[in-house]
Amino acid sequence: MSVTPQIIETEDIVIAGIRGTTTLYNNSLSKLWSQYMKMCRIHNMNTIGYSIYESHNASYLENDDLRFSVMIGSPIEAFSTVPKSFEKKTLSKGKYAVFTHTGSFQNLVLSYDYIYGVWAMSSKFQLDNRESYEIYDGQVCEYTDADNYVLIYIPIK
Repeated sequence: MSVTPQIIETEDIVIAGIRGTTTLYNNSLSKLWSQYMKMCRIHNMNTIGYSIYESHNASYLENDDLRFSVMIGSPIEAFSTVPKSFEKKTLSKGKYAVFTHTGSFQNLVLSYDYIYGVWAMSSKFQLDNRESYEIYDGQVCEYTDADNYVLIYIPIK
């Protein structure tokens, strides 16, 4: 993982995709990604994938677990026509700290531990209340593949 993020400004990004709910301890994101990728193949789409964490819908459970909603999708301009079963969402423009996670997605949680447990506490930037998201811009081989990479966008002020 890159320990020093790139600081960038983005414009609004409209995403079309599917939404689901998961928890930290019983993570079902791989099922949601499989469903999304199947829909992309059906509609002949080969696009960059976004995973948006909708923290405003998060709730803590009795066993210290966290339930939250997530949207998996792609920028709307990537579609010639958006499938009717897809929902739309706008990611708000603003400043982001962008980290790069490489390797197995099993270890993605370690990147988040660093971002929120070390970087955010010592950074000159303040976290913003917009949603964080990930961009899967390359070919994802398998969940445990060492060649995987993902860009992690953390909203900052």
